[in-house]
Amino acid sequence: MRPVALVGFSHSELQPESPLDEVELTQQVCSSLRDKLGLKQQDIDLVVSGSCDFLSGRPFVFISALDGLGAVPPIDESHVEMDGAFALYEAWVRLQSGEIDCALVYAFGRSSQANLNRLLGLQSDPHWGAPLGLDEQAIAGLQASAAGLLGAGLERLPEADGAAAVLLAAGDRARQLCPRPAWIRAIDHRIDRSELGQRNLGQLPALERSAEAVSLSSHQVEYAELHAVFTHQRQMLKTTLGLGDELPTNQGKTSAFDAFMVSGLMHLGEAAEAVMQGRVKRSLGHASAGPALQQNLLCVFGDSP
Repeated sequence: MRPVALVGFSHSELQPESPLDEVELTQQVCSSLRDKLGLKQQDIDLVVSGSCDFLSGRPFVFISALDGLGAVPPIDESHVEMDGAFALYEAWVRLQSGEIDCALVYAFGRSSQANLNRLLGLQSDPHWGAPLGLDEQAIAGLQASAAGLLGAGLERLPEADGAAAVLLAAGDRARQLCPRPAWIRAIDHRIDRSELGQRNLGQLPALERSAEAVSLSSHQVEYAELHAVFTHQRQMLKTTLGLGDELPTNQGKTSAFDAFMVSGLMHLGEAAEAVMQGRVKRSLGHASAGPALQQNLLCVFGDSP
C-alpha cells in the first residue's frame, strides 16, 4: 500500500448555535489549515467534503459551501452525504491510486437548524422504523436495553455546530509538510443491516470485522478516540474493540461535544494529533454513523509508515 499520512488538522469553535453559516465555517477551517501548512489552494490536488443536506432542509448545500474555498482556481472536488470521516476514507482511496499526492478533507454541520433527535429518526428504515415514530433517543434506548446498559439511563453529549478540516498527503509530500506525520497504518469501515429488527442491537458485528481487518490487537495503540454520542455506546465500543479502561480515551478538545457530520472527522484528527505532537507512537481513531452505531470506521495512526 502507498504510505499516506494525516499532516494537518483544524476545527472551528464548537457552539450550541454558531453565528457562522456553512460557507463561513468552511472558509474558517480550510483557510486555517492551509495557513498552518503554508499551502495555497492550487497546491492541493483533491478536495472531499462530508455533510448532510437533509439537516439544512435545502438541496446541494455542500455546493454552496464550496464558496468557502473560492471559485478560483478550479478544483477536483467530491462529496459524501456522511460524516467527514468517510470523506477521509474516499480521499485515502484516491491517494492509493497514485493520481494525487495530497487531499483536503472537510466537514460541516449545524444541528441548531433542526430537531436532531427527530431528524435522525426520519432517516431510519422507511418501511417500519420511521412510520413508528422512532427517534434517535428511542433507538438508543432499545440498544442500551439490548446491551444490558440501560440501568444508568441515557446520557447524550451536548450538540454543537461546527466544522473541521484535515490534510492527507502521500510519501515524501507528507514528510515535506509535517515534521512528524501521523501515518495511516490501517483503515477500514463496515456497515451492519439498516433494519433494526434484523440486528442484535446489543452487538456490533461490523465493528468486530473492521477490528480484524486492521489487525487492531497487533498495533498496541496507546491512545484512542471513539465516536459515540451516548455513554452506553462508548462502553459498547470499548468492549467490542477489547480496549481496557486503562487506555487513555477521548481526551481531545472536541470530544466533549457532538457536532453532527463533523465529530467523526474530529475524532480522527484528534487521534492523529496525538501522534503528530509526539505524545504517542500509535493511536486509534474511530467514527460512526447511522442508527445504533450501524456504520463504523477504524483508522490506526503511527509515527512511521
